[in-house]
Amino acid sequence: MILYHYDRSGELVEGMTLDKITEYDLQINWFGGKETGFIQEMFPEGLSYHGIHFLSDTLVPLLRTETTLKNKVINTILKLLQRGKIVVWDDVQAAYEKTRSYFIEYNFELVRRAMFPDRPSRYQSLFCVQTPESFEKGWSNIIKSENGKLYQVEVDENCAVKLDASFLRSYWEPLGRMDFWFSAVQNLDAAISYWRGEVSRHPQFEYLVELPVIVGGLIPFP
Repeated sequence: MILYHYDRSGELVEGMTLDKITEYDLQINWFGGKETGFIQEMFPEGLSYHGIHFLSDTLVPLLRTETTLKNKVINTILKLLQRGKIVVWDDVQAAYEKTRSYFIEYNFELVRRAMFPDRPSRYQSLFCVQTPESFEKGWSNIIKSENGKLYQVEVDENCAVKLDASFLRSYWEPLGRMDFWFSAVQNLDAAISYWRGEVSRHPQFEYLVELPVIVGGLIPFP
């Protein structure tokens, strides 16, 4: 079965074997120095690069003090910004966009473990699509990487699960300029629909491929 994987890091090369990693250091900044050995207990076979990334901490500063400030009123606002009294809305949006992915991965993994343990973990899989055109249609945010490259991979059909990525939603959304809205029920419903293999009205199919995988040929891609 031929599938396609987009390498945003630009570090893959043809012929490389991608496998789960058993020795790794999670970037944990706020865990009080506690050991994270329980992660190894949860994933004794190891993690993918994707898993290591999304199980590490993420930190998004909400204050940007480099904004151009030209008058006394703005200077006063700057002082409040520096003291953490005001949060710039653009920064909230940026923080939301980054942390949302971490939240989705975390919650969907918990649902998988509780209800669909036979499905492969997203923390241990390689993500692929069926055709190169799929990236242009539904994954335009992925192919923005300057160093990104598209590779062909050949996988066993029994080691790949086709799921609808349009269900990957947090249902934790900005509401206006001051509020956030979260629906636990809709979030859980989306996770269950995803792992159950349901198809939405506007599907965005992806394949979760179990590792190890050998990286195939480089595919010319815009």
